[in-house]
Amino acid sequence: MKHIILLMILLSFTSVGVGQTQGDILITEYMADPTDVTDSNGEYFELYNTTGSNIDIDGWIIKDDGSDSFDISGTLVIPAYDFIVIGKGDGTYNGRDYEITDSDMYLTNGGDEIVLKEPGGTEICRINYTDGDQFEPASCELNDISNHTDGVTSESDYVAATYALSENDKGSPGSAGNTNGTGGGSDPEPSNHVNNFTASANGSTQIDLSWNDNDGAQPADGFLIKANTTESFSAPSDGTDPNEDFDLSDGSALVKVNHGIESHSFTGLSASTQYYFKIWPYTNSGSSIDFKIDGTVPTDNATTSVAAAIVINEILADPDATNGDANGDGTVDTGDDEFVELYNNSSDGINISGYTIHDGGGERHVFPNGTYIQPHDVIVVFAGGTPTGFDNLDVQTSSSGQLSLNNSGDDVILKDASNAEVTSVTYGSEGGDDQSLVRDPIATGSFVKHTNATGASGAIFSPAKNIDGSYVKTPTVWEGTARSNSWTTSGNWSNGIPDENYRVVIPSSLSTYPTISAAATVNSIVIENGGSLVGQEYLTVNGIATFQREIEGYSVSTSDGWHLLSSPVNNMTIAGSDFEPDAGAGNDDFYAWEESSYTWLNYEVGSNNIDNFENGTGYLVAYENTATREFTGDLNTSDVTVSGLTDQNPSNDSDYGWNLVGNPFSSAIQWDDGNWDLTDFQATAKIRDESGGNYIDITSGGTNIIPVNQGFFVQAINDGVNLTIPSGAQIHDGQGFYKNDKESEGFLKLKVSADANSFYDIQTIRLHEASDESYDRYDSEKFAGNENAPQIYSIDEDLGNLSTHSVHPSSIDDSRIFPLGFEAVDGEYTASMNVNTLGEEYSAVLEDTKADKMIDFSEQETYTFSALEGDDVERFRLHLEKSAIGIPADSELQDTHIYANDHKIYIQTSETLTNGMVSVFNTLGQLIVQDDLNAGYRVIGMESKGAYIVKVRAEEGFSSEKVIIK
Repeated sequence: MKHIILLMILLSFTSVGVGQTQGDILITEYMADPTDVTDSNGEYFELYNTTGSNIDIDGWIIKDDGSDSFDISGTLVIPAYDFIVIGKGDGTYNGRDYEITDSDMYLTNGGDEIVLKEPGGTEICRINYTDGDQFEPASCELNDISNHTDGVTSESDYVAATYALSENDKGSPGSAGNTNGTGGGSDPEPSNHVNNFTASANGSTQIDLSWNDNDGAQPADGFLIKANTTESFSAPSDGTDPNEDFDLSDGSALVKVNHGIESHSFTGLSASTQYYFKIWPYTNSGSSIDFKIDGTVPTDNATTSVAAAIVINEILADPDATNGDANGDGTVDTGDDEFVELYNNSSDGINISGYTIHDGGGERHVFPNGTYIQPHDVIVVFAGGTPTGFDNLDVQTSSSGQLSLNNSGDDVILKDASNAEVTSVTYGSEGGDDQSLVRDPIATGSFVKHTNATGASGAIFSPAKNIDGSYVKTPTVWEGTARSNSWTTSGNWSNGIPDENYRVVIPSSLSTYPTISAAATVNSIVIENGGSLVGQEYLTVNGIATFQREIEGYSVSTSDGWHLLSSPVNNMTIAGSDFEPDAGAGNDDFYAWEESSYTWLNYEVGSNNIDNFENGTGYLVAYENTATREFTGDLNTSDVTVSGLTDQNPSNDSDYGWNLVGNPFSSAIQWDDGNWDLTDFQATAKIRDESGGNYIDITSGGTNIIPVNQGFFVQAINDGVNLTIPSGAQIHDGQGFYKNDKESEGFLKLKVSADANSFYDIQTIRLHEASDESYDRYDSEKFAGNENAPQIYSIDEDLGNLSTHSVHPSSIDDSRIFPLGFEAVDGEYTASMNVNTLGEEYSAVLEDTKADKMIDFSEQETYTFSALEGDDVERFRLHLEKSAIGIPADSELQDTHIYANDHKIYIQTSETLTNGMVSVFNTLGQLIVQDDLNAGYRVIGMESKGAYIVKVRAEEGFSSEKVIIK
């Protein structure tokens, strides 16, 4: 009986445990050497109460004839005519009523004793055995309880268990199994069928079953499972205990599984085949077996997957001691130079991430994330060393540091990520002849010694190549010469123009990258970090495209290392890829942005459903370590429309409407180049400039390059709109991040750089005919960047803080002052006017109110200053001044003096001015006084204290001065 019945007995009867005699308890089963689990998790033995009364063995002693011994502590009742199980570890084989620790007792495989004594010292039962694994992988079950009135049994009294505990091990802990003559009568049939009975395919050769035992008033002792490929089942018959048939490869099988296991796996199945399963619970065994056949008997089915057509193609177990440098590292090492070569005999690339290579002794290699075997191509695993000279072919070294292939014969086994066998090879002594064994012909032939293979010409191995030494698939590398971008120019490639028999590599750090303009086909393609490809819509990749991206790790000291990321391949799965954050470690981060709730969504929160890189969507990531990570799959080849972009407050408010999208192509794209429809969006996008530590504005006609793999923000000005990212906007641009293109007219950019690091920020003032004083589509809200980077922005009382402040040219009738916000950590900084395309009639002067300085960038290129965290945020003002028509901005009036005294401003000129005018502005740029000025003195009374800018303009020139009214 099972635990719930045991519990009822404990509650209903008074336990007894003294005055027992020899033979009242017998050892009816022992498992000394489990196969599928370790001894410390699987050893157990079973005690059976031969009497009609409960026996409490609290305080009893279990020992061997040596030093192993432990006391039962606490109530432990063996019900009348029933079993308990005493076992080790995690209770893998269930039914365990008492746990032995490793320090208490071991069941020695080669021979041992199990002895049970009651508290008074009387020996109640014992088993003496000399071979604990005599029936391996089955436990030893007492054949018959009769004739053991002294409680003593020997190994000849036991038979092999037949009930399946796992894939290999058999036993019946807690039930009769093959033990005959147990008293107390038979149990009635089970009360309930199992629930949640599920069949799941596990690769192409295995199906896993699982269920819940669903105990009722009468639990089952075990479960009969029938399996076949016909969906036709006959019900079992009470009193007929069927023989098990574990082999489903012939189309039918029958197994019995003990209560509490709740799972079973069928292996060795055919690929692409549907199998059906039905399960009945039963009690008792032998002629007393009683099945529950009424009610709805649970059934399920599953179909094995298509066989991954991977072939073990070449094996080197015995490198020649003189000529055996198979890995090409210049050193012969009979361990390191061992190798296994796999061949993909299909027309599709196969992802073998997590697959493992085993020999007869265990696991030797785990294929890392992002490992593919390209169609009709090979991958080689060497035992060790530094594989050299393989010309971009796929080679790895064993993750365990060895392959341990025996010269005299061994098994080579490939298993998939779920540990299901994919393919295997067994070789014998022929593997020990100083050369490899290879299939002749490749993939489909039988194994022969390499020197006997067709075309070998005496060669003793050919890892990663054909038997004759030619390439299986020819690698060709784009050389990036300056002559052209043409894909079809032979001189641009290391091994000629690629076709379907080529594996293509486009390397990093080149000045010229390929553009495809007509149909082309390759076997596979790798685009290295910083590489670029335009025209991928014309390209067919028979295998897998790989796009590499180096991502710098997060720096605690600078808080640097956040990246906006997007994928150039179609809907790549994040889990198991290089981009999956290190779950639970807390050192990697991966977020999506939801504008509608103004929330960053964490990948590690399952309810956020961030499963794939969605085409055209951007993500925010940070990783602990710098690494080159790989996007793998099919390159996106067409326009991508991102639907349902939101503006949660659609009122042209600068705080809302920012949606994170991404460049979905294998090259950079040009923003607003005529291919975009931005009717529903601001004209300025934002990317995160990782080197500068800030967000950079992307504007049409200005800085307008969005790099490959770059996520970027766009601001919707209507709710529920779509953005199409056009393939026609693709452009080759080697920058890892944004690029300063030649700016068109109408931009002034003030750059402030930190002298202590590479961080900087840029404030843009733009003159645009379509702009006004509202937050229009040519303005852009300031995004805060890295906490250690300087932040500079335009301050507007109505519009907020702006990184791009766009105004109509007429607003600069004479001059205008733009108050600037500046925030920084303590340090030295340098300001420069790095872009000024406003025209010669405009001049820009930076006012530093803390240092009381006016910096005219037409006279000096840079301005260096100190800043403290406590400085006034509105420290700087940018004076944008417009000269009179026809007067150069640097034509200064001679002998003109401007000064203040006693609440008055004095202007003195020494000559008659033509069309002269004087203007007085406060520090907010507001015009206070404006009047004609011809010659001589002019005095202007000022009622309020403060700083003022006085400007004098005439056809003869221009003069400006800051004065203070005290």
